[in-house]
Amino acid sequence: MVVVNQMTANSISNEPDWIPAARFARARMTNNLYNNHMLHWRPKKLFLIVFFFICCIQVFTSRTSAAENDQDFITNLHSAYTVNNQGLATVEYEFEITNQTPTTFVKQYAIRLQQTGLENITAVSQGKSLEPNITIDDDQTNIALSFKDKVVGQGKQRKFSIRYTSPQIALITGQVLEVRIPEVANNSQYNQRTITLITPRRFDLPYRVDPKPDSTKTGVQTISQEFTSLDQAGILAIFGKEQIYNLSLRYFLDNPSGSPVTTQIALPPTTQYQELVYHSLDPEPLEVHQDVDGNWLAEYLLRPHGQISVNAAATARIRLDPDLTIPITQPITDHTKAKEFWSIDHPTITNLSSSATTVAELYQLVIEKLNYTDQELTNNITRVGAVGALNQPNQAVCQEFADLFITLVRSKGIPARRVAGYAFIEDEKFRPSSLEGDVLHAWAQFFNTSTNHWQSVDPTWEDTTGGIDYFSQFDLNHIAFAFNGQSSSLPYPAGFYKQHDSPTQDVVVELTDTFPGQDPNFKLEVEPNSILGIKLPGLYKLKITNLTGSARYFAQINVGSESKAMINPSKFFWSSILPFETKSLNIFVTKPGLQLEPILLNLEVQLGEDEKTIELKSPEEVAALPAIFNSWQQFVFIIGLAGGCVILALTTGSLLVLRQKRLRHLRRQSQKP
Repeated sequence: MVVVNQMTANSISNEPDWIPAARFARARMTNNLYNNHMLHWRPKKLFLIVFFFICCIQVFTSRTSAAENDQDFITNLHSAYTVNNQGLATVEYEFEITNQTPTTFVKQYAIRLQQTGLENITAVSQGKSLEPNITIDDDQTNIALSFKDKVVGQGKQRKFSIRYTSPQIALITGQVLEVRIPEVANNSQYNQRTITLITPRRFDLPYRVDPKPDSTKTGVQTISQEFTSLDQAGILAIFGKEQIYNLSLRYFLDNPSGSPVTTQIALPPTTQYQELVYHSLDPEPLEVHQDVDGNWLAEYLLRPHGQISVNAAATARIRLDPDLTIPITQPITDHTKAKEFWSIDHPTITNLSSSATTVAELYQLVIEKLNYTDQELTNNITRVGAVGALNQPNQAVCQEFADLFITLVRSKGIPARRVAGYAFIEDEKFRPSSLEGDVLHAWAQFFNTSTNHWQSVDPTWEDTTGGIDYFSQFDLNHIAFAFNGQSSSLPYPAGFYKQHDSPTQDVVVELTDTFPGQDPNFKLEVEPNSILGIKLPGLYKLKITNLTGSARYFAQINVGSESKAMINPSKFFWSSILPFETKSLNIFVTKPGLQLEPILLNLEVQLGEDEKTIELKSPEEVAALPAIFNSWQQFVFIIGLAGGCVILALTTGSLLVLRQKRLRHLRRQSQKP
C-alpha cells in the first residue's frame, strides 16, 4: 500500500510571494520580531504558502520516488502494529518532526494509503485531538491533517500521531498468523525509524521472522517485538510452520470422437514444500506416473463419445521449510527454451532484460512494468503471454505477471516454470487470483542454483499488496496443482476440466487441523515373462502397486526366497512410488541342481531411513532354472542358440532329404528306355 506523506511548512517573510524550494515553501520573520523572542508578530506582509511534498513513509509500501529529506527538519517515526485475536491490526504512526531553523514550521501533513476499509481513523497533535480530513478514491485512503497551532523555533518539535485499524496487515488462516509489514522506499529521510509488533500470546513466538527483532518481550497476553535496525527492509513474521487443507477435486473428461482415446489428468503432487495424501480417486486410473516437471499424471481410457467424471479427495500440508527427504525435480534444457507465451528472443524482452543482472532485479521489472487490472474478471480472459502483457500493461492478471517473469528469467538462461494452483485467500482484492470460479491462481518458480531448489515467487501479490515481499519469502497459502515447464500450458491443473455450463464447483478447499498418516501398503504380483510371445521358465516380471494415497520415496527393494534360489537382480532402487502407481521389474530366478523347481519369492521394501521395512510374498510359486545359467541374457542366448541349432539341423536335414529324393528321381528317369 503506498503511503505518501505531504507536509506544508509555513512562516512570515519580506521575501517575494513564491520562493523556489524542493519540497516546501519557506519564509522568514523580521529581525525585530526574532530579537523580541517572538512575543508578537509584526510582519509587513503575511504570505500563506502551501506546498505538498512526498516523503513516502511506506506504511504498506511504496513504489514511487520520494523527495530527499530537507535539512530544515529532522523526522523520527515510530510505528506500532497491534494484532488482536481476530487478525485485525491497529496501526499507529508517531511522528516527531524537529525544526532545524528558527523560521520554519509544519502547518499541514497528509498520508495516502493504497487501501480501503480502514476504520476508527483518529489523529492527535501535541496532546490534542485533530479532525482528520479523509477522502477515498481509486482504492486509496487519503488522511490529511491541519495544525492550528504553530510550533516555531529552532529545536522545537511537532509531535503527532495517526491511528486506524486495518484488516490487511495480518492474516489468520487456520491456526497460522501471518504479519507482513512492507519495506520503506526512502528510509534515509528518517533520522530514526522503529517498529513495534505486538501479537497475541496464543500464537507464541513467530516460527519465522525476517529481519530478526532487536528485542522481544513476552507478557501475560501479548508478545512484543522491537525492530530498530531496519534499513529499507520490510518485516515478515509467520506464527506457525505449516498449514493443512482438505481438497475436493472434480475432473470432467469428454471424448467427442468416434474412436477410443487415452487421456490424463494432473493431480496436485507432493513437493519439498507441500505433501499430499489422497483418500480416494474414483474411478481408479489405468496408470499413474510422474513427468519431467514432477507432475502426477493419472491416465484414463475414454470410449468413443464417452464421458468420465473423476473425483479426488485429498489433504494437503503446506510447509515453510523444505522436506529434504523428498527428491527434487531437476531442471532440463526445456526449462530455458522459448515456448508459446514465452518469447525469450523477442526484441522487447531482450531489451528489457538487458537492464537487469539478477533474478531479483528481473522480478522488480515485472512489478514496475505491469499493473493488475481493475476490470471485473470473467472466465473468458484470454492469455496474451509476456510480450502481449507489455503491450497492455494495465490489463494484466496473474498469468501475465508469471509469464513475463518466466520469459525474462529464461532470456538469461536460467530455468523457470509456471505454477498453476490454488491460493487460499479471504481478501480477493488484496490478494487476487486470476479469475472467478474454478480457474485459479498462477505464480512462477525459478531454479536457484545456490540453494539447489525451485524458488517460488508471486509478482502478482507483491503488486496488489503494494510491495509485500513475495520474492525472498513465501507463505502457507499457495497450493501447487500443476507445473508448466516443458510446456507453457500443459498439463492443465484441477479446475480446468469443467463440464460446459455446469454450475458445480469443481475445486473446494477448506482448512483443517489434522494431517492424516497412512501406513505403507503394497501389493505384489508376479507374471511370467515372454520373449517373442513365448513364456520361458525363470523369467518373471514383478509388479509392485502402492495401495495408499501417499507417495513413498527412496525405496530399496530386496528380492530373496526361503530356498537357495538366486535372483538377478536381487536389489534395486526406486526414487519414488506415487499414490496408486504400479512399478514393474524383470527378474531371473535360478537354483542349484539340474531340475526345474518351484519356489516362493520374498520381497523387502525399505522406505528411507525412518520408515519401517515392508515384507511381501509372491502369491504363487515360480519356476527356478538350473544354476548353470548366470543371467537371463545368458539363458536367452543359450535358448536362442539351441533353437538356432535345431532350426539349422532341421533345415539341413530337409535339404538332404530333398537332395536324396531328387537323386532317386533322376535315376528313375535315366533307367527309362
